[in-house]
Amino acid sequence: MIKIKDLHKCSSCMACMMSCPQNAIAKAEGTGGIVFPVADRSKCIDCGRCEAVCPYIAGYNKTRIKGGIVGFTKEESIRALSTAGGLFAVLAAHVLARGGLVWGAAYTAEYNVVHICIEDIAELPLVLGKKYALSQLGDSFLRVKEALLQDRLVLFSGTPCQVAGLRNYLGEVYENLLCVEVHCGGAVPAYVWQSYLQSEGCPEYIEFVNRVDGCNKAGIRFIYDENTEKVLARDEIAMHKAIRLGLGISPSCENCIFVKSGSAADITLARYNPAKGEQTEETEEWDPHRQPVSLAVYNTPAGQRVIESILDMLVYRTISIKEIQKQMRGHAKGRQQGENAAEFMKAIENIDFNQALDKYSKTRTANKIHKMLKNLFFN
Repeated sequence: MIKIKDLHKCSSCMACMMSCPQNAIAKAEGTGGIVFPVADRSKCIDCGRCEAVCPYIAGYNKTRIKGGIVGFTKEESIRALSTAGGLFAVLAAHVLARGGLVWGAAYTAEYNVVHICIEDIAELPLVLGKKYALSQLGDSFLRVKEALLQDRLVLFSGTPCQVAGLRNYLGEVYENLLCVEVHCGGAVPAYVWQSYLQSEGCPEYIEFVNRVDGCNKAGIRFIYDENTEKVLARDEIAMHKAIRLGLGISPSCENCIFVKSGSAADITLARYNPAKGEQTEETEEWDPHRQPVSLAVYNTPAGQRVIESILDMLVYRTISIKEIQKQMRGHAKGRQQGENAAEFMKAIENIDFNQALDKYSKTRTANKIHKMLKNLFFN
């Protein structure tokens, strides 16, 4: 019977809950909206299925890097909806054009983040763009399996931990499944995201943009009514600052094992970080310092075949395994929970998000130094 004693070892994939033949496992919610499974001992038959599918307890099958590309879609309208080069949109369109199904993270009307299934190209914008909050999977694993058994082509996208959870839940290899993981850099529980939105005045509409006017940085546009909007570059977004400082992130995101230990996905997508002065001779269109670029790594033969089938829709260059490993080391550093993380999570239940961020963004060491200097010079 599964029992979560350490939230650092649960990513809320809920593969255990969806695998239980007795419906003995339910969701529970902790401080800051962190979701984790709780088993009912009276219903448990000790079959061990829940522990067998848990990536933290049982491990998971890891793939190996085989190659990759960096690039962006030629379709400008798709790039405008994406926070990097739009490669996920091209992959999804490729699957949809073949009668397949695509699972991805989308916003509800209240801007909660949930996994949905789309099967029409008109729905594609729903699963594009930045998501700060960890998506709630619902019954996605169950529905993916049903679709696979019906011989439907399926693309499942999610964070590395969600992909590993799905692979373990399925328990076998399906030739009609393509798993695409998106490096998230740390996700926050739903409650933290909603607390941030309240601090921004509960906008009616949110739009993530791949470039804010005047700088080569992604950002966010809050629209309140037809006459009022606010645009923030990434470094101006309080939610981004909180994640960077390790405040509000899910405990399992700290030193993420799925980034450090190896991928369970066919394809890994991440934002490409160009070297200073980088440019190529092949095309004048290529300038990764002005145009956000995606890094697409294929880890399996299936992933390689799909990447190669979409190349004519991209501006791209191939990238060596050595370059990939250098990029991935940057992504694999992981987020450390700030030393004030627990206090911050409790504080946002009672005070404004920005107030809590101002209060807890300084470390205890920084506060001691500040106090010492104040006493030295002003007392």
